[in-house]
Amino acid sequence: MLAPMEGYKTLRQLAEKWRRSQPTLRQQILSGVLKAEKVGRDWLVKDEDADEYERTRLGRRGFASPDHPRRKPAPPPNGDAE
Repeated sequence: MLAPMEGYKTLRQLAEKWRRSQPTLRQQILSGVLKAEKVGRDWLVKDEDADEYERTRLGRRGFASPDHPRRKPAPPPNGDAE
């Protein structure tokens, strides 16, 4: 495990703080949503980048949510079209 560095958070620290899994955050990094630097085996996120992610991404509904704006409404139960 990497020793703490001033101005950075580890993925483990952020996962605990945000109640997200490390694999979920790693996927966010790989998709470019969360900025991070890889140091050896560990990912480090600058405090500013973590704050930006918190402000812009945490609490947003994912695509799996039925309330997501791009998700089509479910068809009527009987298949009847309105």
